[in-house]
Amino acid sequence: MDDKYIKSLKLSPLFKSKDEEGINKIFSQINYKINTFKIGEKIFSQGDTANYMGVVMRGKVKVKKRISPETVIQLAIFEEGETFGEAVMFKENKYPATVTAAKDCNSNDDGSDDSVNSDNDSVTVMLLPKEDLEKLMEIDEQFAANFLKILNGRLKLFNEKINSDHITN
Repeated sequence: MDDKYIKSLKLSPLFKSKDEEGINKIFSQINYKINTFKIGEKIFSQGDTANYMGVVMRGKVKVKKRISPETVIQLAIFEEGETFGEAVMFKENKYPATVTAAKDCNSNDDGSDDSVNSDNDSVTVMLLPKEDLEKLMEIDEQFAANFLKILNGRLKLFNEKINSDHITN
């Protein structure tokens, strides 16, 4: 696996206990895809069949849920090393929200945006198929424990967001 991807994976709480060799060993046993998405491009759409979990390798992704025809809630923004789509991986299910590639930027005091990197027109994501995620949990106990911790925190966060008054269009 490319060093830049290993660097991103080492940022993830899923792989925090792994060195480069450990990460390479894990990923030599499973299938995965690394895709690039243009800013604003949908990675997963709300209601689509959930077949993949994602890991942000470069850039950011936004997660938004449409709760009515005119109301959309922004649930989260995930950055390099963070995962998304994991909440629905263990049963036949649909994605509960839409995930899109987001501009990697910092907001200035004057409200303008400065790019964090010059290559900010796309986002790179690793997609792990549901079957291989299950296999990974079987072959690596620490990965499984880390996954459950992330899942627990994520479910609490999304529940709070959905029930809050913070609504964006």
